Amino acid sequence: MSSFNSPTQAPILPLPSGFADLMEWARDALQNEALDQAIVAYEAAIERDPEARAAYWELGVALILAEREEEAQALWFSVLLAAGEEETAWTGELLTTLTREADRCRQGDRLNLAWVLRRHAYEIAPEFAANTIELIDLALATDQLNPEDLTEWNVATTIAANPEVNRDRWLTVCVRLLELCRTDVALPAIVRATFRRADMTDPERQQLYPQLAHAALSVGVKQQCSAQGLALAQVALELVPEDFQVLCHTVMFYRQQRDFTQAIAQAERCEQMAPTPADRVFATTLRLLSLLSTGGHWSEAQRVADLYRDRLTAVIADNPQHLNETQALRLLTSTFCLGYLRDRPDLDRPLVNQAAAIAHATIAQHHRDRLERYRQAHHARRANTTDHPAKIRLGYLSDSLRSHSVGWLARWPFLYHDRDRFEIFVYLINSEVLSGDPVQQWYIDRADHVRFSGIDSAQIADQIVEDAIDILLDLDSLTVDIGCNVMALKPAPIQCSWLGFDASGLPTIDYYLADHLTLPDAAQDYYTETIWRLPHSYIAIDGFEQAVPTLHRRDLGIDPEAIVYFSNQTGPKRNPDLMRLQLEIVRQVPGSQLLIKGIADGSAVRSAFEAIADASGVDRDRLHFLGQVKHEAEHRANLTIADVVLDTYPYNGATTTLETLWAGIPLVTRAGQQFSGRNSFAMLQQVGVAAGIAWSDREYVEWGVRFGQDLALRQQVAWQLRRSRQTSPLWDGRGLTRDLEAAFEAMWLRYFNSHQD
Repeated sequence: MSSFNSPTQAPILPLPSGFADLMEWARDALQNEALDQAIVAYEAAIERDPEARAAYWELGVALILAEREEEAQALWFSVLLAAGEEETAWTGELLTTLTREADRCRQGDRLNLAWVLRRHAYEIAPEFAANTIELIDLALATDQLNPEDLTEWNVATTIAANPEVNRDRWLTVCVRLLELCRTDVALPAIVRATFRRADMTDPERQQLYPQLAHAALSVGVKQQCSAQGLALAQVALELVPEDFQVLCHTVMFYRQQRDFTQAIAQAERCEQMAPTPADRVFATTLRLLSLLSTGGHWSEAQRVADLYRDRLTAVIADNPQHLNETQALRLLTSTFCLGYLRDRPDLDRPLVNQAAAIAHATIAQHHRDRLERYRQAHHARRANTTDHPAKIRLGYLSDSLRSHSVGWLARWPFLYHDRDRFEIFVYLINSEVLSGDPVQQWYIDRADHVRFSGIDSAQIADQIVEDAIDILLDLDSLTVDIGCNVMALKPAPIQCSWLGFDASGLPTIDYYLADHLTLPDAAQDYYTETIWRLPHSYIAIDGFEQAVPTLHRRDLGIDPEAIVYFSNQTGPKRNPDLMRLQLEIVRQVPGSQLLIKGIADGSAVRSAFEAIADASGVDRDRLHFLGQVKHEAEHRANLTIADVVLDTYPYNGATTTLETLWAGIPLVTRAGQQFSGRNSFAMLQQVGVAAGIAWSDREYVEWGVRFGQDLALRQQVAWQLRRSRQTSPLWDGRGLTRDLEAAFEAMWLRYFNSHQD
């Protein structure tokens, strides 16, 4: 065994002469972090006894700690080359040295160095399970665990195949992995291998299961990684098949993965296993939404919708007094599906309001002390301010301030708010850290204060009270149960709903922001919130980002002179009645083509459209089914392929309508009475275009055919839309912000004056 030479200069202190003394001296220097002196001493020890392997192993450790890893690797490699038949024993000596020094570094709180040493031990012996466990733990402690590491380290196989693994130590590390809600692809297999180990006891499985269930929900919902969340949930259901909450979330995860067949099947299981009538209402909603999302199971969806209304009505009539918060909120949020089914707000809004009353009463029952504390805080805040405070503290509460329709549309007030009059707070539901989403980052950069708010409604509400928010805006309404829970706790003295879905009906929400077009005059009769009608438009944007088109007629085999109709909506917004109307338009305009796009089950949508086309006498070759694109800007650019866009009813487009009008493309819409059925009508009115607004099925077809046959009409509408960019309140984000700010100041003044002693 040859000696190892290094350019390291000798320390000032004299070295002992004997091998044993040199090794002791070197180890003392190593423990005292005098690395240069330790390296020289180890080198001297090797010169005294070139056959002493311990000196080589420990010298390598000193080199690693001195950030000279390549030299350490070269040293160990040169020694192990001479091992011959003793390689296994020599490698074991090296591993013992590395793990001993790693433990010493960890005890001294030098975690990064301990991680480096454990990593080298892994590279030498990847099958050494105990070291892999400590490597994972150190990677977690130093935030150095990459998503691919658990796969690369083959952890699942290591845990399953090594009976010598210290079970208690591994369970501690596994719990940490789950508590941190890692999104690593390999984590579900690791957890499954852990639970299946023969030496795992039932009490240990029961102890670990709550962390697994929580991780599944957190990864899938909070971190929006539905594939990993679903995989973890599947492991959880292997262990506890009757876990209703996990089962419900698998339905959502399957829908997000567009596996609607499994979503429907899981929803049916939820209905069968629902522990209470209120839970069964929610489970029925899951099945209904899964059916609607396919875009092709409308008949079955209608039957389930009738069942849902019957079950909801029965629970409301029973007025249950012993629901927990989750059950009560699910009863409320289940009602958001109603707008997809019919345009009868006079019948459906009372159901929403009654479900909201039950949810509020339940939450109030569980939080009496908190609600009283909040009430006193509001009173103190009002008593210590004036009718015109220096700054109104404005809070935005949302899960959707990201690459989402709400995220795209809510940007303009953040850009134009008068920071001398308003202080802006943002509460990001379902988020505890930066997500990497560019739209979310845009909001973070422009808010005065950002709170990563997670999923604990009480903690979010406490933070809002601590921040002394004057006016709280909920941007999600019925679509996010956490937001509903926060709003039900009344953490701000003035609370409003804006954007998102229709109003939630919670009695703790004071105002619903609309305008004179999006809700008819009689709407106040069936809203519990006061409808605050903004003077111009409830929504406005300055425009949309747009890329270069990637969709061309030649790629689809469409004649350049053909009239192209475009229908772009999600599955729940489609129904056979509208599909028949759209195909009737195509039938009456010779040579016209229909482009169909949207998030749904592609095969189900195709089958439904083709069946109706066959019955309507429309050649299937005139239908073109488009896939999704990666970026919103690309989607908007591709709209220019269309001559006319056909809207949906009873649930209109909103963001899609704005995108269509901004692109200068004529739109055919059928207007209704509910908020979700009047967006397109209102937006067309805002840009000064009456052409394309239908109030009946017959008018819808007539406008579609007329647009297809009348080039001059299409050109006139396109000109009106281009001109509206300079004149319409729909394209005036600054004007909308001024209207909102005037409304907020008026709300504060009304609140201040109505609470004078």
